[in-house]
Amino acid sequence: MLGERKGTRPIVAVVLPKRADETVLTLPGTIAARNEAAINARTSGYVARWYADIGDTVRAGQTLAVLDTPEVAQQLAQAKADLQLAVANRALAATTAERWTALRAKDAVSQQETDEKQGRLAAASASVNSARANVSRLATLANYARIRAPFSGVVTSRSAQLGALVSAGNPAGQPLFTIADVSSLRVYVRVPQSLAGQITRGAKATLSLPEYPG
Repeated sequence: MLGERKGTRPIVAVVLPKRADETVLTLPGTIAARNEAAINARTSGYVARWYADIGDTVRAGQTLAVLDTPEVAQQLAQAKADLQLAVANRALAATTAERWTALRAKDAVSQQETDEKQGRLAAASASVNSARANVSRLATLANYARIRAPFSGVVTSRSAQLGALVSAGNPAGQPLFTIADVSSLRVYVRVPQSLAGQITRGAKATLSLPEYPG
């Protein structure tokens, strides 16, 4: 303020600047687990038993449920029988090829016949490898009948019911379990565009939870 008196010098009022009060934003947020996974079945069958319910704490690798998979068990038994047959056929083909090779050395059989026996041995060996791979695939599916937790956490949902039919590879199906790793949490806050400019690195944030006042 600048005033003036007659016969005196002007009087100046000095105002010292000060920092304005910091703007406090109150925004709603959501707390979520850093890791959360929906557990689905990787083989088809019926729920025989389940061992974890909503709110239970589970560790990595713990069994959550067991499926009864009669079709997979039957296919595995058939695949093992096919493998035994393929091994027997390869043994016979190997013996025949060895005998024909010895006869060919004595010029008792033609080269064409010898090559055919060697070809049958190669085909029989390929059949054994194919049958063994099929057994391994079905054995893996049989192991998937035991549903396990992928990591340690808390069960947040369970849809597994005794006797319920479970289909593998159904993305639209409801997961058998949902597990959340609550050892580390994230807070998501949506900031309006008009207020986004007030958010800076290092700004202090305080959480207020209605469920846990204070």
